[in-house]
Amino acid sequence: MGGLFGGTMKAGKPQYTGIQIQTSTSTLPVPLIWGMNRSGPNLIWYGDFKANKKKQKAGKGGGQKQEYYVYSASLAMALCEGEIEGIGRVYIDQAEESETSFASTGYTLFVGSDPQSPWGYLTSKHPSEALNYPGVAYLAIANYDLGQSAALPQHNFEVKGLQYNSAEIGTGDADSAIIIDEFLTDPQFGAGFPAASIDYDQLYSTGAAPTPGDSTFQTYCRAMGFAMSPVLASQEPASSILDRWARLMNSAIVWTGEKLRFIPYGDEVQTGDGVTYLPETQVRYTLGDGDYVSDAGSDPVIMRRSDPAEAYNSLRLEVRDRDNQYNDAPVDWKDQDLIENYGQRPEASFKATEITELDMASRIVSLMGQRKAYIRNEYDFSTAASYILCEPMDIIEIYDPSWGLMPVRIKEITEQENGDLAFLVEEFPEGVGSTSGFGTQSNAGGGQNQATPPGPVNEPLIFEPPLAMTGGVAQIWAAVSGGDGTDYGPFWGGANVYLSLDDVTYQQVGIVESPARMGVLTADLDPYGGANPDTVHTLAVNLLQSNGELLSVSSVDAANAVTICYVDGEYIAYQDATLTGVAQYDLDTLYRALYGSTAGSHLAGTKFARLDENVFKLNLQANYVGQTVYIKLQSFNLWGIATEDLADCIVYEFIPDGGGLPTAPTGFAAVGGYQQNSMSWETDAQGVSGYNVYAYHGTSTDFNDATFLRTTQVPSFIHVGLTDTDTWTYWVTSTTIGGESLPAGPETATTVTP
Repeated sequence: MGGLFGGTMKAGKPQYTGIQIQTSTSTLPVPLIWGMNRSGPNLIWYGDFKANKKKQKAGKGGGQKQEYYVYSASLAMALCEGEIEGIGRVYIDQAEESETSFASTGYTLFVGSDPQSPWGYLTSKHPSEALNYPGVAYLAIANYDLGQSAALPQHNFEVKGLQYNSAEIGTGDADSAIIIDEFLTDPQFGAGFPAASIDYDQLYSTGAAPTPGDSTFQTYCRAMGFAMSPVLASQEPASSILDRWARLMNSAIVWTGEKLRFIPYGDEVQTGDGVTYLPETQVRYTLGDGDYVSDAGSDPVIMRRSDPAEAYNSLRLEVRDRDNQYNDAPVDWKDQDLIENYGQRPEASFKATEITELDMASRIVSLMGQRKAYIRNEYDFSTAASYILCEPMDIIEIYDPSWGLMPVRIKEITEQENGDLAFLVEEFPEGVGSTSGFGTQSNAGGGQNQATPPGPVNEPLIFEPPLAMTGGVAQIWAAVSGGDGTDYGPFWGGANVYLSLDDVTYQQVGIVESPARMGVLTADLDPYGGANPDTVHTLAVNLLQSNGELLSVSSVDAANAVTICYVDGEYIAYQDATLTGVAQYDLDTLYRALYGSTAGSHLAGTKFARLDENVFKLNLQANYVGQTVYIKLQSFNLWGIATEDLADCIVYEFIPDGGGLPTAPTGFAAVGGYQQNSMSWETDAQGVSGYNVYAYHGTSTDFNDATFLRTTQVPSFIHVGLTDTDTWTYWVTSTTIGGESLPAGPETATTVTP
């Protein structure tokens, strides 16, 4: 009865006699944290646990008193190796507190300096336990309020660790080159690797990167916007850690026999964060038949060609999203073309908690995926010891009669017992080691508006390529890109291509999924009448409208028109591409007037396009030739939505000629036989769909006397059913989708008597 009228009710929970601990393990390694990442602490000391009885009134009228306990304890929690920069955000039982609230938590931070003063609370209360923990960053708090549970809440801290923000990209991440150096050689926590065995000239920037640029690992990472924030909290072989970091940074680890090197796979000039990376793509050696060592009768170069159906065509990178409290986030890469042709073949997910920025992760996973999908062929061969100066990651050229001269990258070199060198190399296709990524939306609240309009396309470059470039198939090509310098530019994702013959009814004929590398000339290009290559003139271009990149190539590739470009009707290939500004290049060692074009004069401001797989190509139907074709390019944004209204799209007009009139057949001859005449000829015309044979019964030199006889698809014809000593005169023309050539002939033949 007393409970109803103001007595005392015992507490519903028992009184705890000790703290309930989240983590306290004496055998855990001290974590290593670079950059800025989230990490949980390890309880290294607690004491002065207190249970304080409390009473409060309860029940009707507030007369009843209820007893309960609240608890507190003093504690210290280790974070990682020091010396760290500080603490950012605090996460307690999944609740995030802002960076400015860290001081309000009551914790004292010891950054891990050496020497380091002990915690003053322990010095005064428990002097025998007052350790200074030199080189270890830890947090301490006295009389921490545990509430009524006596359980220590789950703590996580955003640690501003070693080399915080040394990457200088404004995210808090650490410079990858510095991380690797400290991981291997730091006297406090390093792996004990001798510093004298690291090629520091290749690891760190030479100081020239902001001006002419260099090819070091540090410059590559900065130019690409690559950095890391590793948390090494468990035992793992140092070799596997380095392998993971090298793959994330699109680089290879090379031991030369004397020095350890980290060499990027990047194969294009890259400018970013105030530095320029210059890839080492120059060819070290060119090997021919006389350089290989092989058994008699065996092929000196062995190719291991992998089936594209077996290549990985999708990859998932699992990273931590800094914008979403460092929760795990997947970033995917896929090659849709390979998937559509062979089905999806995903590689196992790659865990990369070192990466905390999703945009950075998109570039990394793209490069990782491209290497798996596109570099499929390897080659084995042996040479004499004279090529001992070759090293892994060098670019060389190898020759084989089956495929000609080919650039390759060295993967391994093994010295044989007889002194010969066994090489394992991989193919070196242009552009696979470079990417601009594809953008990834953060999982944090809000995010980019996916309905952002794409804006219109830039004015496209529409033309008919020579039939020699298309295998004889008449086509219309269009270089298309998006973003006109407005705020819409970054969100342009592609365009639907519509065609019409009356500017009323439009039909979709294709999709542009990637911007062409297009722009304008920034200086006049003068005519040239000499032999190729043209080493006198420079083709200066600005590709800012398409954010395009150009790469230097070997002399062999340039001579074979691998870098073919279009400039106002002239087809030009280049060997050397020198970056002169943001998306601006000087192109030198030019191959002019290719595919029958003229090496004319081109003024500054003339449109330019690099003719690659991103150029839209449409087979030309016969009924298009000679007519005005109306073209609309309907933009959509990065997410494939917010498509332009077709009625608002600009109409572009073009009149195709089917590649022009073909040339007349050559070598035309007619020979008489028994009651028949045989004709044969040659032709250099591309895209020939057939040949028209004309004849006159008798002798004539006037084509107007001729009558159409027959169309044939082969360069020969036999005129049968004639009489003995019968004389005929013949002509022949070539036909393409563009029309009919001038006639070859006349040639006269007379049948013979048996």
